[in-house]
Amino acid sequence: MPGHYIKCVVEAPFNSVFEALEREFGNIYAKEFSDNEEIGVILGERYFLRVNSNVAITLLLKSMNNEETEVEIISSAGGTGMIEMTWNAHKAFASEVRERLTLRFKSRIESEESNLRKYVQAPASSFKKCPNCRRVIPASSLICPFCKSKTS
Repeated sequence: MPGHYIKCVVEAPFNSVFEALEREFGNIYAKEFSDNEEIGVILGERYFLRVNSNVAITLLLKSMNNEETEVEIISSAGGTGMIEMTWNAHKAFASEVRERLTLRFKSRIESEESNLRKYVQAPASSFKKCPNCRRVIPASSLICPFCKSKTS
């Protein structure tokens, strides 16, 4: 379930950008924070037939000044099957947000990145419990690294 990330700068005030994105993509949650600076988070999801699952979108907004807003677009979740294929759904969803911004406001992409998975979790079959100390150890271990007993 690798995700997709786009960071862009929108030439519009924070409130205008937040309201437009909340209306279009905020079907889960949206909140503005304003202490010293305006910051907002918008969460949404959309069903993608190609993965037979919902794909999540997280939008992080930060006012840079009165005329520019930084928007970070992160699409995640929604992989299907044992190898969690996404069939480009993450990139499509993140790109849709960027395209909607471009249609409404002048904006520029600062960075874009695919395959956001930072780690790969090993399957449960890769581990076993030590019969002596009951700690989880690699399935291939013949001797427990914790209690030094044979694990067979």
